[in-house]
Amino acid sequence: MKFKVNSKELKSALSVLNSVISKAPSMPILACVNFEPQINDEKPSFKITATDLETTLFTFVNVQFEDEKDSPFSFSVDAIRLLNSVSSFEDVVITFIVSEDFNIKLKTVNGTYKMSGFNSSLFPVITIDNIEKSTTIDKSILAYNIKSCMGCVEIDK
Repeated sequence: MKFKVNSKELKSALSVLNSVISKAPSMPILACVNFEPQINDEKPSFKITATDLETTLFTFVNVQFEDEKDSPFSFSVDAIRLLNSVSSFEDVVITFIVSEDFNIKLKTVNGTYKMSGFNSSLFPVITIDNIEKSTTIDKSILAYNIKSCMGCVEIDK
């Protein structure tokens, strides 16, 4: 599978998802983000998901598939390694080449980067009952409550 994505858009998406990625995950796959193709009448995209099994975040990035005959598939890749690679790029187009055995090449005008991916079936299945549900809270109340909780949280070393 071969597709192109804007580095700035991908970096922005990965930066948001990075807040969920554990530095010492209980399962190695939790250090990854999952790419799931979204093909519809509008622009093709990938849904990128990260989870620590308690909190799940996902976002979408628009892509351009190189070959219309090429059927896109899901894959997972180490989030920190991908973010570090993408962060080194300016605003350029990155061409992803993902083989069926999940070897990944990132091609840019700056060079080619290689990394290993994983089968998406290893990534935890996250069910969201209804993403239409939402809660609205005043930002000053939320900020007060977060500050109140900060005294209760301790980071073990």
